[in-house]
Amino acid sequence: MAIATFDDASDQYLDNLSYEREGSTAKAWLFIEACRAMLILFPKRSKAGDNEVEFDASRLTREIEEARQWVGNNPNSSVAASTVRFPDFAEFRG
Repeated sequence: MAIATFDDASDQYLDNLSYEREGSTAKAWLFIEACRAMLILFPKRSKAGDNEVEFDASRLTREIEEARQWVGNNPNSSVAASTVRFPDFAEFRG
């Protein structure tokens, strides 16, 4: 899924928060992608009338670093679907 809006990034972020619990490197990479998109798409400061909100990007930056470290420490997680098994038919009688 391409991330075009902040809502897309937020949805992808929330969908993949569980990468550690599920042991999924695929989810971790999607989580990293969502964090990076949020850094780009979210304004640093927003003001509406007298209200002003400032966004602290350091939290997302830390989450990216932690997810990358997790992927580095768990390179083979969640690849069960891509595990190739070759059956042995040596004793097969037809």
